[in-house]
Amino acid sequence: MSKFLKLKDTPPLAKGHSRLVYQYPGEPDWLVKVIRPDMIEKRWGSGAAWYKRKRRYGRFISYVRETQEYIAGCVASGSGPAFLQKVVGFVDTDLGLGLVSEAVRAPTGELAPDIAALIERGHFDATVRQALNTVCRQILESDMTLSDLNVGNLVYTGNKTTPGHFVLIDGLGTAAIFPLKRFIRYFNHRSKLGKFKRLELRISQRLEKARQAGVIQKD
Repeated sequence: MSKFLKLKDTPPLAKGHSRLVYQYPGEPDWLVKVIRPDMIEKRWGSGAAWYKRKRRYGRFISYVRETQEYIAGCVASGSGPAFLQKVVGFVDTDLGLGLVSEAVRAPTGELAPDIAALIERGHFDATVRQALNTVCRQILESDMTLSDLNVGNLVYTGNKTTPGHFVLIDGLGTAAIFPLKRFIRYFNHRSKLGKFKRLELRISQRLEKARQAGVIQKD
């Protein structure tokens, strides 16, 4: 892994609420996630809450949460769970510390589509729905905690040898100061059920808009 990456002059592949995603130079199977520069001052700068400014891990707390939960998944299953994006490591960049992850791709080679993209393309069919049910069951049965679950952080992948399945690419961990979900299974279970319910609502809303737009046929 390179000691230092220059990313500033390269367009990101994706933009999240707090992070940018880049292709790792020279490594087509790897991605680099960095904290968005415009969010650093807003969330962790002088105007932020005192406890955020005093946190030991600062703006990289999301990396800590994500890697902790990934490692917990490895302990439970002996390797990284199939429904989690694989964590590769860390790298220094001109946009700060980067979290390196394995790219999840579609059979065409492009980044795997998320739920929102599948709906927009009219590809959210019965097979995809079954894969979504499966990943929700896997998440529920695991001890890992989630901070978010939405139509943008579950991506659909598969090929001729591997059946289509969803992979969670973001939203691991908990932001709670006292993370009860991490230690009490009941709270973790209830929290996940709530996230599934909100995800289903968002999917239903997008499906209805897609029907109205004629992207998919009305029932």
